[in-house]
Amino acid sequence: MEISFQLGEWMNHRLKKKSAHSIHSPFLFDWYQIVYKGKLQEDIIANYRRLKKEIKNDHQTLFHQDFGAGSKKVKTSKPTISQLASASLKSESEAALIARTADYFQARKILEFGTSFGLTTALLAMVNPDAEIITLEGSEAVAQRASMIFDQLPQHGIRQIISQFDLAIEQKSLEEYGPFDMMIIDGNHRMKPTLHYFDYLLDFCSEDAVFVFDDIRWSKEMLNAWKIISSHPRITLALDMFGMGIGFLNPDLSKEYYFI
Repeated sequence: MEISFQLGEWMNHRLKKKSAHSIHSPFLFDWYQIVYKGKLQEDIIANYRRLKKEIKNDHQTLFHQDFGAGSKKVKTSKPTISQLASASLKSESEAALIARTADYFQARKILEFGTSFGLTTALLAMVNPDAEIITLEGSEAVAQRASMIFDQLPQHGIRQIISQFDLAIEQKSLEEYGPFDMMIIDGNHRMKPTLHYFDYLLDFCSEDAVFVFDDIRWSKEMLNAWKIISSHPRITLALDMFGMGIGFLNPDLSKEYYFI
């Protein structure tokens, strides 16, 4: 059932995917040419790859408590860091796209739900050294390993919060850091909590903020969550990138949905 869902969605996405020549929005065309087709500086990407290799070669066992939908690949409560990384890390292209998008829109306050081992966070910080990045992780063991990655960065504005997402919202521990220019939601993979995070963060983001949702085709319910979010009146431009969805709140844009 799951394989047929993924395959059907992949084929549907391929049929609807747009090229630069079929993009009519000047706003999106610029983003596509500069960000989507762009590249990171060689020294930054080399440092990112070094850090990623370090994590993927770390065979230390850790107690990992997953507060979301769980992993489809890791079933043990005591996996190695390498096992968890192989199952959960974003691809280099996705992490780079997020970092370049933050840079392009000059995001100065970034909120990330789901630090994992901190590689996307680190890349965000390397590309946007003046940005304040608030990153949440529910697993203390995973967060501690991420802090070792952050310690190797020459400069960063990363602030770690070890907390379940719902608890952080309940305790109002995020509101003092807003308004946020960019929000990255990655770490629960269930519809109801994802919609809850989105609704909550709408009150603590800038007028033209950018939302990034990872694993929008993790399951049918996650895809339904993305469809509800992308149709929200404040989302004026939604980009469906198969595995990742990006929503723009820019009030100057007309309502559009693109498969990229």
